[in-house]
Amino acid sequence: MEAILKFFLYLSTFATTIGFWIMSAMVHIYTIYITFVYEGIFWGAISIFTPGLAQLVWMFNFTKALGFLNTYNIIVIGVFVLQFVFALISTLIENKVEKIEEAK
Repeated sequence: MEAILKFFLYLSTFATTIGFWIMSAMVHIYTIYITFVYEGIFWGAISIFTPGLAQLVWMFNFTKALGFLNTYNIIVIGVFVLQFVFALISTLIENKVEKIEEAK
């Protein structure tokens, strides 16, 4: 049982870490693309160096224009919800493994 929990701990930690970077990079590349298309080269270059701020600005712009439930907002919120769920699962499994090791 302990070996299985440790396996899932390492797997969920790996998935959280790698998934966080891959999904964040994909969302940021999509944000840069949107900025270049709608605002031009200058603002696209600025958005390259300000990922969080650029995503918040575009979430606000799309919410104003299209309402809250638009594709961009769903993608950004979905990525962060998935990252939170993986981190929560990893933490719960880690706590369970620590309790088992303390009981020994």
